[in-house]
Amino acid sequence: MIITKPFRIEPKQLQNLLLSFYIRKLWWFFLFLLVMILFSFLFTGVGEFRLFWSVFAIVYPLLILWRIRRYSYSDENKIFFLERRLQIEEKRIEAILEDGTVHPVLVNHLIHYNDLKNWYKLNLSKSTYILIPKTAFETTEDETEFRTGFLSHVKKR
Repeated sequence: MIITKPFRIEPKQLQNLLLSFYIRKLWWFFLFLLVMILFSFLFTGVGEFRLFWSVFAIVYPLLILWRIRRYSYSDENKIFFLERRLQIEEKRIEAILEDGTVHPVLVNHLIHYNDLKNWYKLNLSKSTYILIPKTAFETTEDETEFRTGFLSHVKKR
């Protein structure tokens, strides 16, 4: 059994993670916006086409940033920011929050995981996931055991 150090996710960290998830998922759309702006400036005259794509390419990312920021700092998401520690077994993970509640998850409930630079993202569905900072593991042996034991039962994405 692996027991992690207590950790807490700050609103700014959540905001940055959500932004990186969004960009990874929709990178092609932002590339499309850039191409449309370049196209409108290089091959069209001043008009509605150029104005639309210019305004859309500025306003849409700002709306996304605003939505992510509002979500990350919302008082309704207090549970995300409670300090927690994890107890990890080969087929089960339990999050024990600072208020004493325990949230168990069986490994077969996870659809896939992402091994990010500083985090593990364990997906329960397309929009529900568990975030584990890599710094939460006491030792590198604990992290290795987590990868070779628990994560060996989950599809990597």
